[in-house]
Amino acid sequence: MDHNFPFGACSAHYCLGRVVDAIVDILQAVKIAPVPKWGDDLFPIRFPIGTIAESDGSFAYKYSYNLTLLKDTLAPLGVPWHASKWNDFCSKPVYLGLVWDFENRTVALAEHKREKYLTKLVNFLHLNSSRRILKKDALSLLGTLSHVTVVHQDGRSYLSSLSSFISTFTNDFKPRYPRLSVIKDLEWWVLKLSHAGFTRPLSHRGATQDLGIWVDASKSWGIGIIIGDEWDAWKWSAPWHNKGRDIGWAESVAVELAARILCERGVANAAVLIRGDNQGVVGSYGRGRGRNLHVNLTVRRTEIIGTSSNVLYILEYVQSKLNKADPISRGELGPWAKQITDYIQLPKELALYLRHV
Repeated sequence: MDHNFPFGACSAHYCLGRVVDAIVDILQAVKIAPVPKWGDDLFPIRFPIGTIAESDGSFAYKYSYNLTLLKDTLAPLGVPWHASKWNDFCSKPVYLGLVWDFENRTVALAEHKREKYLTKLVNFLHLNSSRRILKKDALSLLGTLSHVTVVHQDGRSYLSSLSSFISTFTNDFKPRYPRLSVIKDLEWWVLKLSHAGFTRPLSHRGATQDLGIWVDASKSWGIGIIIGDEWDAWKWSAPWHNKGRDIGWAESVAVELAARILCERGVANAAVLIRGDNQGVVGSYGRGRGRNLHVNLTVRRTEIIGTSSNVLYILEYVQSKLNKADPISRGELGPWAKQITDYIQLPKELALYLRHV
């Protein structure tokens, strides 16, 4: 084994990955598959090939290989397996600090990881809320919480302030005071991680559904939405282009309104395509957070809606001239018989600025 990296540690992960790729290829060659991996962490998954009748009349699953066969296959290579990071095959394996429940199709933080991350958060807030912090500490916490969003997807919008704070550092060794927004978001994370037993459903959403959803917003008139052959619109009722609200915020609100309509219609366990003509908004919803405060809050509300019904919103960018909702957002309304009749109640943050036509 080569422990020397003359060009620095940046290439270490790649070199390690090449070795692990070879190990996976060897396992697949002897029909031990699939074997997902991350770095040097292998996650072999096996499926039943039949059943075996037990003496009491019950049945047990039959498999083509077990953990002993897997290790024996690789024994000639002298792979240095970690002494304690292995557990036998089961229906709720732990991988990367996450509990994958195959039977119930859920994922959760392993309890010892939840406690570890919660302690890290509490210590960070206790030690750094009133004094300056180093960039490396903020980066470490961001990496930890980014990993946790695999389970708490609605937490992605609560990383925006921490990420923005990190971008303000001009020197890796010059500490800075954390912003109040950072503290508030981390306090939300403390509450989130204080509850044990939270699981995220992994129910299959199927192929992305194209329901013909188009959204758009204009500065002068309002917001327009098209779903199939139906339309709906909201007109600006008060000046809104202030305090950081820009056209990106308006376009993100259009996506939120479409999500609220889908929720009202009972759409669940699905991936739904939504077309819009603002690339920044498409990126914000893809990341689960926005750089703009008001866009981030809109994404946050939409994430809550999607999480409650296990709906994933897939945004696709289209040119403005091809956006079917563009005329609606400028007041060129469609036939009244085709107006969407689903009633949605606007949150107070939006009711201040929008009026349903």
